[in-house]
Parts: sequence; C-alpha cells; structure tokens
Amino acid sequence: MTEAKEQTKEQILELLKGYRPTTKRGGYKEIPRKVILKAAEQIGIPEKDIPQIRVENMKMGQGGYIHKTPQGEIEIVVPRREPKQVVPDTLRHELAHAKNGFVVPSTWENYIEDELKALKLQGNGRLTCDDISGLILTLVLEDKQPKRETTHLVTDTARYMGASEHSITSAKRFLRRHWRRLEQLKEYL
Repeated sequence: MTEAKEQTKEQILELLKGYRPTTKRGGYKEIPRKVILKAAEQIGIPEKDIPQIRVENMKMGQGGYIHKTPQGEIEIVVPRREPKQVVPDTLRHELAHAKNGFVVPSTWENYIEDELKALKLQGNGRLTCDDISGLILTLVLEDKQPKRETTHLVTDTARYMGASEHSITSAKRFLRRHWRRLEQLKEYL
C-alpha cells in the first residue's frame, strides 16, 4: 500500500473512533495562571475556590478529566499535548464540573446528567445542538456505547434539563448526516 493510502486510512480510522486534537510538539508544560483565572471567571468560580490543576502526559486522544485525590481534594488534569487554543475550553468544562460539586458518576445516566450540567454551565445556562451531539458522539465513538440508546438517553436528559426542542432536533439531524458520512468512509477501508 502506498504511503498516501496508508495515511488516508489512518485518518479515516481516527475519525471512526472519535477525534481529539493533539500536537506532536507544543501544548502547555504548565498552564499560565492568567489562563486559569480567565476560565474560572467565565464559569463564575472565585480565585480562592479554584482546584489544583496540573498537566500530565496521556495517551494520544485522551481528554482532560477531574478526580478526587486520596486527601479528598478535587484535581483537574489537562493533557500535555492538547493544543494551547483548546486548553481554555477544557479548563472551563472541568471547572464547571468542580462548581457543580464533582461526584464520581455511578451509572451512565449519572454521567450523562453530570456532563450536560457542565455543558449547560459552560454555555451560559443553555444547552446547544453542539453540546448534545458532541456528547453523543463522544459516548458512541470513544466509549463504544450503542448509538440508538445513547441518543435517546442524552436527548431525553437534555429535554428534562430544559434544552429547546430546536436544539434537540438539530442535534439529531446533524447526527444522522454524520453517521451516514462515517458509513461512507468505511467503504475506503
């Protein structure tokens, strides 16, 4: 197989498993304080309540996360190779989890509700089509959850949390087109 075909195949496989931007070189070794403060301000967290934030080398494509330390404190971890322009959004999302009172979800339903609450806080109190479709794509492509059940569960939870019918319908329409495109890409493999 030629090098160009092999590269195209790798790109298609990456799309089929979900995509997170990463850099080969770059990203933050340590996140500047002003970036952290700005993200916290946008979420509405006072400086004294900002949890510990650290940068860590992770597997390619793994996103940021939040967890509790053995001492019971909340800590946010950001991938080392995440592009600098993506880091503020990751911080806002994880800080939204912290503001909502981070609890380790025990079920997929709890996880979905927790993610939607963080997205709603991050989006100034409303859930958009991008929020809903992005969560479904993440669960299906990265976490290998079934498409139909995941779509139903996320849209019902979003509806319960006050998302507009327009946002939900637009997300479903986008996903139908996206699944069709992914099926077409599989033909190239």
